[in-house]
Amino acid sequence: MSSSRFTRPLATFGLSLAITLTASACVSSTDDDDRTPAPAAGPLAGVPDLNSNQRGDLSRRLAAIDKNLVADLDLAVTRARYVCKQILEGQLSAEKLDAFAIQQYLGGEVSGITPDGASSIVAATKAAFCPDPNAAPAPSAGLNEPSVSPSQTQTSVTPTRPSAQPSAS
Repeated sequence: MSSSRFTRPLATFGLSLAITLTASACVSSTDDDDRTPAPAAGPLAGVPDLNSNQRGDLSRRLAAIDKNLVADLDLAVTRARYVCKQILEGQLSAEKLDAFAIQQYLGGEVSGITPDGASSIVAATKAAFCPDPNAAPAPSAGLNEPSVSPSQTQTSVTPTRPSAQPSAS
């Protein structure tokens, strides 16, 4: 008896099983659209991916600048993530970051971006999902007001003159 008669079906079964297991490992549940996906590897490693709320927020902010910026939302998100990478690295001045944003968003439906538009794109990216690590923290309400304890308050006392009373004579 030849052993190849059993080897070929086993090899085919093994290959089918490997493909099935690999495919099932790649499928993920989309029940929780608001969770933040794992950051991507490659050139965008370390840059947060956007959950559905962040995508919507970014889309609204960019559309307010120019509706053509979000003609292809997936592309707009990728472009925003590249801008975010530059923000997180903190190596570019504000002017160079604006120029980088222009470079990222030009093309396709977007034919021109003004310097103010570029600044707005950077601000939209920061507000939607990519806070600037070098920015000073926003003050909390009430923390900038000096506190005064009751013992530190002074009441003003206006000296009064004694009234002239008629003398009894």
